[in-house]
Parts: sequence; C-alpha cells; structure tokens
Amino acid sequence: MIFGYDRLKQTGEKGSRKKTNNKWFETQDTISYWEDFYKQKIVWTPVNSEYRFAFVPEGIFFNNSLFMMIGKHLKYLLSLFNSKLFIFYLDKILANGNYTYGSGETFKNTTVPYPTIDIEQQFEKLLEMQQYNEIDKLIYDLYELSKEEIEFIESL
Repeated sequence: MIFGYDRLKQTGEKGSRKKTNNKWFETQDTISYWEDFYKQKIVWTPVNSEYRFAFVPEGIFFNNSLFMMIGKHLKYLLSLFNSKLFIFYLDKILANGNYTYGSGETFKNTTVPYPTIDIEQQFEKLLEMQQYNEIDKLIYDLYELSKEEIEFIESL
C-alpha cells in the first residue's frame, strides 16, 4: 500500500479518499450526532463475554470500539447496567446463556423503572462510595424481588 499526499486527497479518484467536505484527519462521513461525543455518556464494548459499563464525563472522547449512551439519569442507568440483576438479565434472558452482541438495539427495548429524585440521589451516592453490594440491594428492592430470587441471582 502506498502512503502519501495522493492517498489523503479527497478527490474520489482511484487510490484517494472519497470526496467529502471533511479534512483528511476527520471522519469520512459527516454524522448528525457528532456533538454527542462532547457530552457525558455511558460506554461499553459490544464484543465481550461479560459486559461492564463505564461513565465518561463530558469532554472525554474514546475510539471506535465502544458504544455510547447519552441522556438523562446516566448514573442511575450505570448502576442498573452494572448490577448483578442486569448481568443476569443480559446473560440468561436476552442471550439464553449464549453470546449476545451488546449493541444499542440490545438496550433499546429494555424497560427499566423510571427513577424518582430520591432513588437517583441514593444511586449517585452509592456509586461515589463504590458500594456495589448496596446498589444491588437497592435494585432488588426496585424490582421487588423475593428472597429466593435474590439468593438465586447471588449464587451465580
């Protein structure tokens, strides 16, 4: 492969980049959601046997191997997505014990309880203190799980 100025030109000719309105160092296709990358977000890798979600503050960027979610209640959602209950849901319910591709489509139809201000503040405080077992307990209460259901999930 030959590198050089001709490969960077955006003429659409053979051996060069396709014709766009972007500079050589920008993405080839304009995207309508480019400003979302500046916002706070939840990110995760879609290709993994075990999903882990991370909070990324505004102004921090990442490479193309992650999915992201923006919007309201992100720390609440982060707590929920990293909980034992949600991991059980992804693994057993959605994937039926098989690999599942963790795209946005996987989460688009997932219903979660809408948080009250009080619940959201509790989650944020527990996240800040890294009290993940307490977050799990709060989530079990939100979904009104029985003692037996909780024991089953905790045993996995």
